[in-house]
Amino acid sequence: MNNKIYVLLVVFFLVGFIYQQYFVPEIKELSGDAVTYDSIAKNLIENGQYSLETDEGPTVRRAPLYPIFLTIIYLLFGYNYYIVQIVQLFLLIVGGYVLTRSIKLLSPHKAIPILGLLLYMTYFPLLYYTSLILTEILFTTLMIIFSYYLIKSIQFENQKDLIKSGLILGLVTLCKPVTLLLPIFIIIVSFFLKNRKFEIKSLLLVALICYLTILPWSIRNFIVTSEFVPITSGSGIEFWMTTDRDMSMGNPWSRVPQHIKERNLSELEMDSALIEEGIKNIINDPIIYFRNMNYNFIRFWTNIRIGNPNSATNSTLVFLTLNLSLIALLIIGVFKNNYFTDSHIILLSIVLYFSLLYTVFGATGRFSIPIIPYLIIFSSYGLYRIFLQMSHNTK
Repeated sequence: MNNKIYVLLVVFFLVGFIYQQYFVPEIKELSGDAVTYDSIAKNLIENGQYSLETDEGPTVRRAPLYPIFLTIIYLLFGYNYYIVQIVQLFLLIVGGYVLTRSIKLLSPHKAIPILGLLLYMTYFPLLYYTSLILTEILFTTLMIIFSYYLIKSIQFENQKDLIKSGLILGLVTLCKPVTLLLPIFIIIVSFFLKNRKFEIKSLLLVALICYLTILPWSIRNFIVTSEFVPITSGSGIEFWMTTDRDMSMGNPWSRVPQHIKERNLSELEMDSALIEEGIKNIINDPIIYFRNMNYNFIRFWTNIRIGNPNSATNSTLVFLTLNLSLIALLIIGVFKNNYFTDSHIILLSIVLYFSLLYTVFGATGRFSIPIIPYLIIFSSYGLYRIFLQMSHNTK
């Protein structure tokens, strides 16, 4: 089986390399979030300061891991976006390999890891995001590695793997702060598991290691701002956007109320002001908030902006088709799985955590990318069951 997986990974890398070389246009100018990551990395190199602009002070707007990742590449190879894309492709291959190891731990059938890898390879958005200067590929790969060590530690009650999973989860959180509350969430879930006594103790250790890993950055933020900021600012705009009547239309920063823009607020002050404004919106019109949460959930899984006619594109259709296919296979995999364990429940709870969080806060389709491998773990078993049934029917 390992030889087949290695061959598939080599094929995947070659396909990705050809895609990068011949189908991805050269990046001449960055836009959106990529500008901020690139700017911080360049300021670290040129000015030794974690800031968005050379004439500004240190920022807490972005989590540190991805800008540091860019900084290392820039120091080694210069300001070369193509090298970033190739490194991200390599990370995607590493993620595919580790994913097969996770599936192997959870399934007795040798064919299922191969099916999982094939699903991973054919989920085109993963390959697409290797070409962008965004956190998705680094974040996704770290999420895969975290889940591997977590599954392994639970299956074999291995404390070393627990420590590794906690450390990796800390790095995940330093890449994107969305997982900041994940340890607490899965600890709550562990109260409902069969082996709850061991799981609770294990997950408490994972949480401890995770939070110790992010502690130095939290201390740095306190020194910079004199306020407790675990990872980043920025939650205000995401929360306010979900309470805004015109949520689906354009850049949310362009719709921030004028009376807030005029106050010339700092990053943290802007966060607080937008949270207060969002709470006022909910009190004044709670129906809009609940409507927008539904829209967030749909956009998270389909990349469709309801109410925005410009969101119906070919790429959205591809994203929608792939995700719905994986979810259908996941449902089959869950209900047909005779080897359902505590590890499966924890993995499903992580999918639920992301779905709930991005329902409450602003969502876009790319935010679901890091949990696609979790869907694939279950979908690969669903696909196996379909093939098994088809083989029985032909006999």
